[in-house]
Amino acid sequence: MYDGLDDHLLLWEKHGWAPPYRMHICLTDHCNLECLACWRFAPEHRNNLSYPRNETSDIRLLKLIDEAVGLGVKEIELTGGGEPFVRRNLARELMKRIKEAGLRGTITTNGTLLSYDDIRLMVDLGWDEVIISLDGPTAEINDKLRPPKGSFNKSLETITSFKKYKLESGKDNYYQRSFQGQRFFRGRNDLSRD
Repeated sequence: MYDGLDDHLLLWEKHGWAPPYRMHICLTDHCNLECLACWRFAPEHRNNLSYPRNETSDIRLLKLIDEAVGLGVKEIELTGGGEPFVRRNLARELMKRIKEAGLRGTITTNGTLLSYDDIRLMVDLGWDEVIISLDGPTAEINDKLRPPKGSFNKSLETITSFKKYKLESGKDNYYQRSFQGQRFFRGRNDLSRD
């Protein structure tokens, strides 16, 4: 990570520049899936994916939220080159800190690693947007593009669990949508925003 980030942020303040509206935070490049289109499997990256890898520390990423608040950032997206819930505890702590700061929060996930506790936390926090990546309307298509087998059904279970907990809790405070390959989902009422 850029060692002079604090100095860079101070320049923003010193010159009175408009703050960035949105900040994207990459939690990890690691993932539990092996998506065929993923950059991680390009020949130039294939040998660099050993774990643990030199990733930004939890402490630094949590501090980044405080810096973003100081700058006037309004929205933070948790995303990355991998699956944020590979670093589950960090993802949960970042979400808490983002919402405690009154910011809008978005997370992009493949949906396969979320526990029911994670889902309850997001809904109870008032997390704003959950983007679950899918690449096809059926398990047959999706799992060929996003191995291993079963990833589609696990993602659907996660979507169903969000809907279930949202109804149980009476909270309608997040927006859920498919991300990649949206055009494949026309007519799939079970994947709707409800």
